[in-house]
Amino acid sequence: MRVLFVYPNVVRYPKDISLGIGYLSAVLKKHGHETGLIDTTFGIKDSEVVSKVKAFNPDLIGMSFVSAAFPYATHIATIIKKENKAPIIAGGIHPTVDPDETLSSGCFDMVCIGEGEAALLELVTSMEKADKNTAIRNIWFKENGRIIKNSLRELCKNLDTLPYPDLDIYDYSRYLKDHYMTASFLGARGCPYECTFCSNHMFKELYKGLGTFVRYRSIDNIIGEIKSVVQRYQAQLVNLYDDTFTLNKKQVSEFCAKYKKEIGLPFGISGRIDNITSDMCAELRSAG
Repeated sequence: MRVLFVYPNVVRYPKDISLGIGYLSAVLKKHGHETGLIDTTFGIKDSEVVSKVKAFNPDLIGMSFVSAAFPYATHIATIIKKENKAPIIAGGIHPTVDPDETLSSGCFDMVCIGEGEAALLELVTSMEKADKNTAIRNIWFKENGRIIKNSLRELCKNLDTLPYPDLDIYDYSRYLKDHYMTASFLGARGCPYECTFCSNHMFKELYKGLGTFVRYRSIDNIIGEIKSVVQRYQAQLVNLYDDTFTLNKKQVSEFCAKYKKEIGLPFGISGRIDNITSDMCAELRSAG
């Protein structure tokens, strides 16, 4: 199967890849599928989008976007629809938070809610057999004017089973140069807090009873990814996108010790003042 991803990125700064698309592409490639990407981050004309879709000739198109990018995503999907008959599936934060609005826009055929690695692989596998399954958990289908709303599957239990995000579909060196040679990673998924400014409280409610919400990659797994990216692209800074990196003191200590020894570059994290200690601050500073 040929799957073309579209990243309708409207963020001016800092420019960064979608790790979500990276994970999805890596999973599909691992199972023998071909993937491509149309990336709008650095600017692209509508005509270029159309020509790139024609050149790739996809069997499926996948778009991932946040709420701020929803208007642009619908614009891109609409112009693609006029020129290509491949079904379009939307995923990411906005389609997860409001799948009804996403499908009602008229330019998307499916919506993936929540984590998409297993769901997208199941969809692509069924399409490859010319027997599209419309009962795939995590995916809503728009069929003949009606919406098929499937339930959610359990959260991925072991994040180490996922391949490293696919960076080859991006012009990754350009991203690094645009952002002080900073490479970004995700060492955990989920957050236990329910801050009013964040969509996390909705995700927690969505996945209630479907597995452990806060999950960590092993330290060796995340260090291995960081090391490979730093060596390949000569990154000079590291950013960890974990919602609350400081949650697990043991995890932080182990990471700091191995990172300082094996990587040694300055790095940034996000934490909360009520779960940071003086000792943790000393460890973090010592590690960079």
